[in-house]
Amino acid sequence: MKRETKRISSVKRSTFDKYVAERSAHIELIIEQSLRLVSAKNFSNLTDYCKSLAAVVSDIRAAKAGDPTTPFFNKTVRPFSYVTLLRNEKYRQIVQGMYDHSRQVLEQPQAISEDASIKIASLQGQINLLKDRLSGTKTDGGSNALADAEAQTNIVKLSEFLIETLRAYTEMRKLLSNALKLISEPTAKYPIIGLYCSYGLIAEAEALQKIEEGRNFVDKLARSLNLAGD
Repeated sequence: MKRETKRISSVKRSTFDKYVAERSAHIELIIEQSLRLVSAKNFSNLTDYCKSLAAVVSDIRAAKAGDPTTPFFNKTVRPFSYVTLLRNEKYRQIVQGMYDHSRQVLEQPQAISEDASIKIASLQGQINLLKDRLSGTKTDGGSNALADAEAQTNIVKLSEFLIETLRAYTEMRKLLSNALKLISEPTAKYPIIGLYCSYGLIAEAEALQKIEEGRNFVDKLARSLNLAGD
């Protein structure tokens, strides 16, 4: 009886360890995704940087609760603590590397407010978050999801949110056009093609392309749902 109890306990521990390892790997990927949305050059110390990163990580993890391919599926995900970013060895290594690198990169081209730069990153984060949620809705319900009244309502709400987010993003690009620089060819000063501000890289060219693809997708979806778009 004792041996059987030990065997069951060992199996449970092995399953739990596998879950923890899988969850940690997903969190590392989410942290890396968040690093692309929050510029470390906007922060004078690592702690404040981690606080902003933790907020983005929390939003992305919450969106993953609707994705059955992640460890967060159908689970109540608590807010991610910035202290974890500082204390966990692997997480800190990822964040510290980006933070240290940011202190050495790029001369200031044109002045842009820290608040405006953060708002642009926030808008991009919302777009990615909504894409994750829409993907989760489709995956969870299969091919019949659109026929379901509740799923249809959710898609309409997400579409309206995306329309407003893209509209705000477009308007901000226009208003801050003199403070932004679009790099189409890599140089020593700008090694990565994409959109820059005085604090550094805002979004790579691939991310900008995905936003435009998302805009076209939302326009088509809005027409099919009789929503008002740009």
